[in-house]
Amino acid sequence: MPQQPRKRNNPKSPAAKPRQAAAASELAVLHPNGVITIKDRTVTVREYGWVEGMRVQSACKEFLQAMYAVFGQGNGGPPPAHVVQATFIEHGLTLQWLIAWAITPAADADNAHQFVEAQVKNAQWVGALNDVEGAALMAAWWSVNGPFFIRRFQEMRLAELGPPPASEWPSTGLGCTPR
Repeated sequence: MPQQPRKRNNPKSPAAKPRQAAAASELAVLHPNGVITIKDRTVTVREYGWVEGMRVQSACKEFLQAMYAVFGQGNGGPPPAHVVQATFIEHGLTLQWLIAWAITPAADADNAHQFVEAQVKNAQWVGALNDVEGAALMAAWWSVNGPFFIRRFQEMRLAELGPPPASEWPSTGLGCTPR
């Protein structure tokens, strides 16, 4: 008996639409990029990748500490917007470069030099925005990269608290206690 050809998923079929929507939603969680148009220029605001995120943390330690002082106290809710804004203002040059970093396509070993040149141009462009345009770009940047920073603040808070006493650790079910 001859084999029937396998049916392929038709991306135009009505059944494919929910799968496509679910895949797009999963991708948005993994890489929640945002797109914004300012001064007739459309830019993609990228979330920092894993290695890139380590570089960001290394490059902006003072900014991270200042933001942690605002967010990391675990008082049960987000800080008031004016307090966050004051920290952004205090670290304006760092913020300018962080935003430029996020709107510059990711670098790899083959285009590192081009990345630096593009980042400098983007930082200059960010610096030339007027108040309304800059605030819109900053809001887009924070909506994409805010979760990255919140995760860093959570890590910092956990490091401050230290591990719970061994008596509070859950049982592994293997007859041993983690050490």
